[in-house]
Amino acid sequence: METALFAFQASDLFGRGIVFALVGLSSLFYGFLIHKFFYLNECKKRDDTILNRMAQFTTEAHQILGELERDRQTTGPLVCLAKVAANTLQNLLHPTPQERYALFSDGTLPRPLSPQEIESIQVAMDNEASRQTAALEEDLHNIATIITLAPLLGLLGTVWGVMATFVGIVMNGGRPDIQAIAPGIAGALLTTVAGLLLAIPGVLFNNCLQKSVQDRETIMEDFTAAITSSLQTAKTAKAATTPTPQDDGNAQA
Repeated sequence: METALFAFQASDLFGRGIVFALVGLSSLFYGFLIHKFFYLNECKKRDDTILNRMAQFTTEAHQILGELERDRQTTGPLVCLAKVAANTLQNLLHPTPQERYALFSDGTLPRPLSPQEIESIQVAMDNEASRQTAALEEDLHNIATIITLAPLLGLLGTVWGVMATFVGIVMNGGRPDIQAIAPGIAGALLTTVAGLLLAIPGVLFNNCLQKSVQDRETIMEDFTAAITSSLQTAKTAKAATTPTPQDDGNAQA
């Protein structure tokens, strides 16, 4: 700490300005970092809650749409995808009140869905996933910019300080004096140290955030695949009311 203080005192106005700029960037960086960390952590908790609830429906994963239709308080990326799927499904089927109740109570469809309709639901969910990904990635570019800018500012301060030191030597008759130039060199190197102290942990934290966003994207892709696959094999009201050959034989008997 004493070394850094001595180097700061030995810096010129330009070098001190670089240090103050890096301190300001550090405050912005950790502000973005803390906000994004809590946001992604909250999204993970909400998505895990939805996945745990969906796991209860071993064969009819799309029944989670009815669960979320009745639960208007739960939020999160997967909830947004589920709402888009439910709205698209209703727009395609145009269910009556009784059919809508059956759809969102036990997942019974009024009729089978065509491959084109399944694709329409998947496209709608993919579009919503893209919007959710954009929200998850918000501020990540700011964090990456700060990480890139910090060592460059530090290098600029160092180059400026070394240049100013050599100019001072020339103006002093070209006679280098270690006692005279050492403080200037120390002040020049301080900016690089400050930039690296921000950039090195910044890279680690940014990689963790990127990994968390990628995990959310994978979860949304798996959720979309589970819903569309479940809708392809979902039970329908027509199938439930169609008599089987065994039933016909019993009726004739």
